Amino acid sequence: IGWGYCKNILNPVIKHEIIIDAKKYHTVKEVKNGTGPAPLKTPVGWLHLAHGVRRTAAGLRYVLYLFLCDLEEPWKVIRQPGRHFMAPKKAERVGDVSNVLFSNGWVLRENGDVFIYYGASDTRMHVATTTLEKLVDYIMNTPEDAGNTFNCVQQRIELINKNLNKNTSGD
Repeated sequence: IGWGYCKNILNPVIKHEIIIDAKKYHTVKEVKNGTGPAPLKTPVGWLHLAHGVRRTAAGLRYVLYLFLCDLEEPWKVIRQPGRHFMAPKKAERVGDVSNVLFSNGWVLRENGDVFIYYGASDTRMHVATTTLEKLVDYIMNTPEDAGNTFNCVQQRIELINKNLNKNTSGD
């Protein structure tokens, strides 16, 4: 996913492009990735919704993932959870191009509700609902990819323990 400026929208020429989110082996974007709708402005940064493609034993799997860019320097990624945000499930996996989710857009309402419009397997449209508060919580509290299985397991154990301690301490 690239970032660039053009001086004139009627003659859009990008002279310098910065890759802000490259594909990466053994992640949800190992084969390819692409931007979704325009990012949402949040108190902690610009929230991006993108699609990533990973090779699996069942073929390619298209999922949606989130990443966050700095408010002042929107070409700088500051948070990126190490997993998919949404993946095809059940009937979403079957269609003209199976095992695919892609985003068509999202809407942030004044009350904080977010409607995420997405297509499944090039056959049907869906809408998922959440809130901006939940999305910000997800982006800020989901660990980034640890790079290997052992470290990912350690992350999950730490996250489980943190949540168990939070729930037993009355917070």
